Amino acid sequence: KEWGTACLYSCTAVARLRKDHWTHKESLKGVAEEQQQQQQQQQQRCHSGMPQPEVSSQSPPAPSPATASPQDLDQDPPPPQQHRSAPAAAARRMTVNTSQAKSCKTVLRLALRDLRWVEKELVTARAAVYWCVTAEEVEGRLLDRKPNQRISRIPGMSGICSKVRFAELVQRMQRAHPGAYDFVPKTIRIPEEADKLESVFSKGYAIMKPDDGAQGDGIYILSSADDVRRRMQCAHARPSVLQEYLPRPMLLGGHKFDLRCYVLVLSLDPLRALLHRDGLARVCGDPYERPARGNLHRTQSHLTNYSLGKRCGAYVHSDDADDGARGSKRSLAATFRHLAARGADAGAMWGQVRAVCEGTCVAL
Repeated sequence: KEWGTACLYSCTAVARLRKDHWTHKESLKGVAEEQQQQQQQQQQRCHSGMPQPEVSSQSPPAPSPATASPQDLDQDPPPPQQHRSAPAAAARRMTVNTSQAKSCKTVLRLALRDLRWVEKELVTARAAVYWCVTAEEVEGRLLDRKPNQRISRIPGMSGICSKVRFAELVQRMQRAHPGAYDFVPKTIRIPEEADKLESVFSKGYAIMKPDDGAQGDGIYILSSADDVRRRMQCAHARPSVLQEYLPRPMLLGGHKFDLRCYVLVLSLDPLRALLHRDGLARVCGDPYERPARGNLHRTQSHLTNYSLGKRCGAYVHSDDADDGARGSKRSLAATFRHLAARGADAGAMWGQVRAVCEGTCVAL
């Protein structure tokens, strides 16, 4: 699993991204030296025939990702030596509390198995990492969090990532840094900015998305400000964003597609984030047609949401992660290879992806 780094603006810690792991050199130095001393003492006992220290039945909590040894994180853990007891080997592994993981627990367990980390399933079990989903769960874990423990979500992140709130953040950055955020189409918040509806339709059609919507629910492609007003009346002024619709997107085999990229945000102040080199490319089931009044209802041609695409008869399921030319869901890396084979500048595209991720994190 090949990962890559994205040093997003200024980072106070030197971050390195290695196989399956995130590490920080500056915060690891002391722990690494201490662990090396312990290993040397352990080897001296083995060679001298001295009895090994007893392992307590109550294993201490494993170090968090920010304090784990570089030796453990930069390479696969070595096989247990004969002189080490099983409890001692287990105590050195990272522990993750998955009691609140919900629907992602299956995937999380696969990752823990590959990393050789230890899963804790009881709510009260202590661990180095607590996996939370809801804001209430994050708040509850924060009350009892120790300095060496991590939580899977940054408090308040779900709030600022909502469509309306994020649009407000981007607008603020566009005013402060003109031209730096031109990768975001013209966007307004409704009903707050209903007086600016006409400005979004200056180049044609617009797309309306509800603030709390998901899986393609409540998304409409509209042709005029009057259409928006009618939708607002039907939705009882449901908070939404209205964006300029880009009529000439890049296509894959004549189909519209989008890229889902994954960024791990370690902290916001200072800003530290890591960009995964792989992700997903989601492809529409129906061939793309430029928006017109006669095809605005064809969601399978305009929207890439999986929840909508799977209902389409043209949805193509593919299990080949290396095939970037086939499937309604493809790996990001395979898609970039396919585009490069067809003459696209994949390096420049990845640079643009990275710039979008940088700007997004800075806005947060």
